Amino acid sequence: GWTHNPVSSHVYAVQGTYNATLAVRDPFNLSFVNSSVATVTIADGVPHVSFTWTPASPSEGQDVLFNDTSTSFDAVVEVNWTVDGVLVSSGLSHSITRQMDDGTHNVTLQVRDEDGSVNSTLKAITVNRMSPSVTISSPSSASEGSPVLFYAVVDAWHTTIDTIASHDWNFSYTSGPFVSQVFTGTTNHTSHVFQSSAAHANFTVALKVTDEDGDSAIAFTNITVYDVAVVIVSCTTPEPLFEFMQVNFTATVDSAYTADSFDWDFDADPSGFEVDATTASGAANHTYVQAQYYLVKVRASMSNGSYAYGSASVYPDDLGLSGTADDLLATRDPGETSNISFDARAIAARYPDVNRTVWDFGDSATWESASGPVSIVRHKYNPDRDYTVTLTLTDDDGNTLVIHETLKLNAPVIELRSPADGSVVRSGTAVRYSITDDSLSLVSVTFSLDGGTYQNFTHQWEVLTDAWPDGTHTVVVRAEDPDGNVAYGTTVSATIDDQGPAVTVQAAATVVFGGSKMNVTVLVDDPNIAANGV
Repeated sequence: GWTHNPVSSHVYAVQGTYNATLAVRDPFNLSFVNSSVATVTIADGVPHVSFTWTPASPSEGQDVLFNDTSTSFDAVVEVNWTVDGVLVSSGLSHSITRQMDDGTHNVTLQVRDEDGSVNSTLKAITVNRMSPSVTISSPSSASEGSPVLFYAVVDAWHTTIDTIASHDWNFSYTSGPFVSQVFTGTTNHTSHVFQSSAAHANFTVALKVTDEDGDSAIAFTNITVYDVAVVIVSCTTPEPLFEFMQVNFTATVDSAYTADSFDWDFDADPSGFEVDATTASGAANHTYVQAQYYLVKVRASMSNGSYAYGSASVYPDDLGLSGTADDLLATRDPGETSNISFDARAIAARYPDVNRTVWDFGDSATWESASGPVSIVRHKYNPDRDYTVTLTLTDDDGNTLVIHETLKLNAPVIELRSPADGSVVRSGTAVRYSITDDSLSLVSVTFSLDGGTYQNFTHQWEVLTDAWPDGTHTVVVRAEDPDGNVAYGTTVSATIDDQGPAVTVQAAATVVFGGSKMNVTVLVDDPNIAANGV
């Protein structure tokens, strides 16, 4: 078309070669003065590629919106987004949203139009570091002495990408710089047991987390800890501890309140409580009679009306049974030394759980009881030999104790040698004995005259009669050996006769005639012997 401006522009929609003609005419449009033809070759046009992002200065983990601001004469058929050399979107998405780690990242936008023309642009974006966002998940209150679980909750970016490298905990934070008390590394949880000397106390828990870049953040939470009475039971026991030994217990209460009394269960069931004893203080004692495990429980009645419990365990070992012949006391009856009393009550006192006692006296006689040897047992022996007595004890644990003791009951033998029992002798005649024993020597040999006090022999086993008056006398000999056996000889009688008999002749007439019969009576009088002994 005609124009008064010698400069003109035209947009070719299709590539190719074109002739552009310029004609000039005068102002009155009367005739052409001049014309010119120019050949124009139109090449294929490429898209003009550009993009923007929001926010302009992002931080790691933050959503960044990239918008395509490219222009193209031909229709765009493909848009490719590449971040740090990695294709992240391909198609016709003219915007994308990305989260990126801190640092500089290369973002490339490539556009292709319907003619196949491709153009791209690359821009560098700087992403700033970001500190973690952290909170503490935990209960708001707890009881002292019980574990409390704490969790660190961080933002999503620091959960999956820029992960937390360390967790530091402070369970009694007050103010000032953070001081770590517990380090859990990459583990995001921990537990803590609080103690309170008051009825309740408030604690501030602080948590410091540090990510892989070294950025850190601190979170705080408050927790109220309530007092719980704690009873600690200690045992004072002999070493080693056996059944029948006393065990001393001490219950110590840690609480803001005081304990008014203590109930004890010395053989407690794990799921129950039965009161065996009650004490005003925390001290108690108990003696166990069986070798087994025992659970000891104590219940403290607190001044605030509550109860507090504690426990301990003891395991007395089996005492077994032990003893020697020294524990078996054999005592002779002073009047009859073969009558023996046996006393093993010392063993019964040491071992109250003996439930069977058997005495074997060694002469086919036995004695048995369903208890320990709690009483004295007596037995009469024939004193003619040695005997072995056997005591067998069995307790309720199945232990058996056997004690042997030999009784030397072979008593001395006393035999009269001369004169025979009942003899009539003159004074000075010795009464001789033979005394034998299985021991080498006798402890004592004495004799009693006419029931008097026992006296020693002046001559070995001879009783002298020099000073005996006329008449009948009795002698008893007593002999004792080193084993304690005492023998008494049979009573021996002897008559001393140092006077002649007195004879008296009696007749009816004093004069008689030869061949006459006369009665004569002879009277014999001897105080020591009968008439028929003359």
